[in-house]
Amino acid sequence: MKSKTSFYNGGIIRQNVKQHGWISLIYFTVLIFALPLQMIMIDTELHQHRFNHLDDFFSFAGPLQTLAVSIIPILTGIFIFRYLHVKVAADMAHSLPLRRGSLFTNHYLSGLFMLLIPVWTTAIITNLVRSIVSYGDQLTASDLITWAVTMTLFTIFFYSCSVLVGMMTGISVIQGILTYILLVLPLGLITLMSFHLRMFLNGFSERYTTSINVEKWSPLIHFAEISRNALSIFEVTMYFGGTLLLVIIAYILYKFRHIESASQAIAIQPLRPVFKYGVTFCFMLLSGAYFERGDGLSWLIFGYIIGSFIGYIIAEMILQKTWRIFQPKAFIGYIGFAAVTVLLIIAISMDITGYETRVPEASQVESVYFGQNIFNLRDELDKDSSDAFITDEDYIEKVIALHETASQQQSNEQESHQYGSNYFFIAYQLENGNRLVREYELSHELTKEQIAPVLESEQYKNSHFHLKQLERPTDTITIIANEPINKSIAIIDPDEMAELKQIVKGEYINMSYDEMMTSKRDWATIQLSFTDTDQDQLNMQRTAFPWKKSFSTLEQWLEENNYLDQARIHAHEVEYLEVVQIAENGDRHIHPTQVFNLPHEYHILSSTQIVDEQEIDAALQVYSDYTEGQYFLKFVTIDGTEFYGMFTSDSIPKEIYSQL
Repeated sequence: MKSKTSFYNGGIIRQNVKQHGWISLIYFTVLIFALPLQMIMIDTELHQHRFNHLDDFFSFAGPLQTLAVSIIPILTGIFIFRYLHVKVAADMAHSLPLRRGSLFTNHYLSGLFMLLIPVWTTAIITNLVRSIVSYGDQLTASDLITWAVTMTLFTIFFYSCSVLVGMMTGISVIQGILTYILLVLPLGLITLMSFHLRMFLNGFSERYTTSINVEKWSPLIHFAEISRNALSIFEVTMYFGGTLLLVIIAYILYKFRHIESASQAIAIQPLRPVFKYGVTFCFMLLSGAYFERGDGLSWLIFGYIIGSFIGYIIAEMILQKTWRIFQPKAFIGYIGFAAVTVLLIIAISMDITGYETRVPEASQVESVYFGQNIFNLRDELDKDSSDAFITDEDYIEKVIALHETASQQQSNEQESHQYGSNYFFIAYQLENGNRLVREYELSHELTKEQIAPVLESEQYKNSHFHLKQLERPTDTITIIANEPINKSIAIIDPDEMAELKQIVKGEYINMSYDEMMTSKRDWATIQLSFTDTDQDQLNMQRTAFPWKKSFSTLEQWLEENNYLDQARIHAHEVEYLEVVQIAENGDRHIHPTQVFNLPHEYHILSSTQIVDEQEIDAALQVYSDYTEGQYFLKFVTIDGTEFYGMFTSDSIPKEIYSQL
């Protein structure tokens, strides 16, 4: 009977509500301002707002909702268990004829009820408001239930995190700081460790690691993104299970916590080394990232030493609550940390796990992705089915051959950072269900023998250039000249469009590696417009293909159909061309306008003005946008429009070079 009465104690709950009930009132007020009041305000200003973006209840004052759920539950955990951090209050609370488990349970439930009542009450009021606002039919009862469940889940999770940290420390301020650190620590460690691993492991992709659903490693950021990424059933289960685990650990720590640990930074003795070396490690990573310069390991190692030493000192000062820690015995632990760190760096550098040389056999690969954009890879992984992951055995073998070559190169080779280097990602979906991802940055010439077969393959081109879009029913094909002149054509004849799409696809399929890597300015953009019927609404969709200067068949077709004149710029539309050669100064980022508008800042070796139509046409055929070189161009059209470009040393026409 005694154990039953001690489990629930109305006196503790009433005292907490009387003392800290203002927290519940503030939470309720903020949620009312963030949701139902916002809905009413928007409804009274129909002529000023559009409601297409109101997809869920997180769309209303989203930042305010994020601030509320990420601050108030954590403050509640601090205030409810603050008595543990005050020696007199802790002695008095534990002198009561109540078991420790009962004390924890009643205090925890007090805070929980004070947080959940505002959430549920706001949901009820919001449902009433939804039924009276003019745009309420856009938001369903299911949307409101999703909001209430999500808010409840994150409120309990953040509150439980705060409570757990409160069991570990004896200072309320440190409880708040450590709670927020705990909520972002997984994301921070993943980001920092990925940054450092890419410098020691050839092929390690920092951008993949920090781009694929990385926000879900921080509950704070995950909630901020909740409107775009609703919780899945698996994530709900994980958060619920995580909350339960936090409460169980907090309960156990409370039962064994020493009362005299009040006012100590870390109240649990076994956690003090974890705190000390954790702070040291994090400071080491931060400092290393600051001092890393990409041109060697000297500054990186210097950053590791400085950061770890400062972090160790700060942690010792916090634990000992004094700055007088400079005694030889205090740094024995730092020597041990340094020794372990050196061994770890050596082990990673020697690749004892075989990470760098791990290339799968073709028989182990189900499908493969090859591309040069991490965001494309991320988007493809988010899809249920993806055309970017190719199952063709011949293509897989070509990618594996390239991977083997890349894995044998050193990631810190100087030439890999030179102009003309080639980033690419390889992602394998393996037969066993695992995924293997690598990223390399190597010069074009270094890997041309292996990379050309991959880039020239039809499978890669279909995926990379989205050539399947050419198979869709098309309403209009518009060709828009790329230069700053008002030239375009629109083709609407079905037969002509079908023929043109077939030619465009053939041009892309037949492109060579050198044509794909060229820096030449495109002639124009070929834009396809589609009209798809979806739920009785017409939605215009477009896709575009660059018109490369190597597409001779396309140009011939346009000329035969009398479209060429309006499809791109021609030499007869240029009044003159001015060419300037400057001295090499190692600056690869000079914009052509700088040379012509600020000529006194550059050492100009020679210049010439071209008016011959054939020479201007030769320049139009080969000039580039912005690339490395000494030759800068300014085209002036007959209507006075100017546009700029460059020649590479290999592309400058001989007849123009002879005039410089």
